[in-house]
Amino acid sequence: MKTQKGSVIHNGQKYDYEVDENGYIWIQQELGKTNIGQVRPVNSSDNIENIVHQMLDAGGY
Repeated sequence: MKTQKGSVIHNGQKYDYEVDENGYIWIQQELGKTNIGQVRPVNSSDNIENIVHQMLDAGGY
């Protein structure tokens, strides 16, 4: 998978994210990047924006 960047609006706040070449989603925060405990990579057919929203919900954002 090639690196992909994007952003989502979640609960009124913008979050930038990057999907690395291994399929892991990294969400940019003030102090760095986090993958909020993602345990398996995504593939190109997954809805990445939906997964980012789920990750943010699970992380309490």
